[in-house]
Amino acid sequence: MAIRILIVEDQTIVRQGLRRLLETEPSLEVVGEADSVDSAVVAARRYNPDVILMDLKLGRESGLDATRLILEENPEAHILALTAYDDFPMIEAAATAGVLGYAPKQIAFNQLMDAIVAMYEGRQYIHPSLASSLMDGIRQQATGRAVSRPPLTAEEFDLLKLMAEGLSYGEIAARVFVSERTVRRRTQTLLEKLEVSDRVQAVAMAIRLGWL
Repeated sequence: MAIRILIVEDQTIVRQGLRRLLETEPSLEVVGEADSVDSAVVAARRYNPDVILMDLKLGRESGLDATRLILEENPEAHILALTAYDDFPMIEAAATAGVLGYAPKQIAFNQLMDAIVAMYEGRQYIHPSLASSLMDGIRQQATGRAVSRPPLTAEEFDLLKLMAEGLSYGEIAARVFVSERTVRRRTQTLLEKLEVSDRVQAVAMAIRLGWL
């Protein structure tokens, strides 16, 4: 079954170009388009897509407003912010609004596919190119706080550092010479120890507490 996509983008040429690109992939189906807050809410309600690609600037409106309204109606909506903004305040605002992922518009198609699959599976996603902005912002917020000791083994701490580099499971597996399945198992153990639900939260916690 194809992953059903809703594109929310106010620029027609960008929206249509993105649609044509996504429709080259058999595992995806673009079920609708929207170009404003109101039309995004209506389209999300009508099509109930698996993944929503959300531009954060919709003319004079904000994709964050559309995100909040869509999530009020459907808290299970999976929204990927696809935007030109790469500063920490915007990433933080998007996360607060409820987006599940954040990626730049200049993202490579294979990376966009990774992000869409992550959204479909209910996992968070942040593009590696945005990792430094995220880390710098969290570090600034953490200035002056006491540094605690991570409750992790040396192996788990090394895994956490690789996560902070924005590497995929496969890339981490290649780096440490183990299977991807092993990396996923170790990651789950690490998340349970830190009492967080995903990799983004684990890295954010590590930076906030001064471990990285």
